[in-house]
Amino acid sequence: SVGSERGVRTAARGKKDPGIAGLKNEGATCYLNAVVQALHHLPDLRAAIYSVPTQAPARGEAPSVALAMQHLFWRLQSVRKSQSTRELLARSLVCWARVP
Repeated sequence: SVGSERGVRTAARGKKDPGIAGLKNEGATCYLNAVVQALHHLPDLRAAIYSVPTQAPARGEAPSVALAMQHLFWRLQSVRKSQSTRELLARSLVCWARVP
């Protein structure tokens, strides 16, 4: 509708808080960010990510990939500023390094 289009244009100019935030580009992470944001907007997948059993990491250890994804999804839903993917990237790279 015209009213909602006008609201989007106003939000894009910074005159109205659109209520959503994206991910920071951490160098060359734009493709990863696009995929993460698309996955976050799938309610069934988001629910599945939240339902994965996780536990707090031991002192000095990085969180699991599942826990890092849960943290990121939670921040995307609750914090109204751009979020970093560093925790997710760091944990994912450690896991990939272990693959034979």
